[in-house]
Amino acid sequence: FRLCRCYCYLVEIIQPFPIFKTSPSIASQIHFANFIGKQMVKKGVKVILTTHSPYILSNIRNENIRIVSRMGNYVSIITPSENLPAEVILGLNENNTGTFFVEDRVAAEFLTVILEDRSPYLLRTYTIDAVGGEAEITHRLSFPYSDKIKYKFIGVYDGDMRPSVDLSKLNWKHCFLPGDQAFEEILRDLIHKPGNIEKICGYLAKDKNEVIAVLARIDGLDCHDWFEEFRKSLAVEGKFLLTAFYQTLLKDTELIDNFVRDLEEILRD
Repeated sequence: FRLCRCYCYLVEIIQPFPIFKTSPSIASQIHFANFIGKQMVKKGVKVILTTHSPYILSNIRNENIRIVSRMGNYVSIITPSENLPAEVILGLNENNTGTFFVEDRVAAEFLTVILEDRSPYLLRTYTIDAVGGEAEITHRLSFPYSDKIKYKFIGVYDGDMRPSVDLSKLNWKHCFLPGDQAFEEILRDLIHKPGNIEKICGYLAKDKNEVIAVLARIDGLDCHDWFEEFRKSLAVEGKFLLTAFYQTLLKDTELIDNFVRDLEEILRD
């Protein structure tokens, strides 16, 4: 039939003997999709193809996919995106493709907060491992690289380690958390700027005077100890406190933009 001045073929595989149901092999599905693609280019046609196969979907761009779902009387039509892939919508299993190594638990929570907002798809395919310091990250990244290893190891150092990391020991990719300081030090500097205490108190639903009293008491501590004491004094979880800083003071800053750009760049290599 003619559609938008192009011939559009609706492809349907009919099973003549339902009692003997079979499924094409993975290789056959991929070859079939490649054949259809070649015919579209060669003959200048458009094709409407219905499938649940992730192997056929894998070579089709998101903007050309529509996923139809039904729950009772409700029907939805979704176009997949980088943050909501077709595999997730269809409930297909996603395998882990790599691990981010970070220095400690707080760094792991901070990276999680950033990725939840900017690149949630990475949290579905990468694990985050707090290994106990920058030396331990370097030790893991010294594992010999091979292009036969499809799993990726990525080191994510604290920002203050930029001048200290021995690049000659690294066989895998690495990057640094936002800024040139330990990120706890960045948070401490931010909360001392005018107006920022009010923003943090509003997000945490804490009394401003009480927060100021806590900050005055812990002001001279090492930045890592400062964050932990601040969290304990406010009686909140570390990830919640990091989320408050991120959402109110960091979310749309150049620091975060640069970090996400650097991370996505090394993942593409």
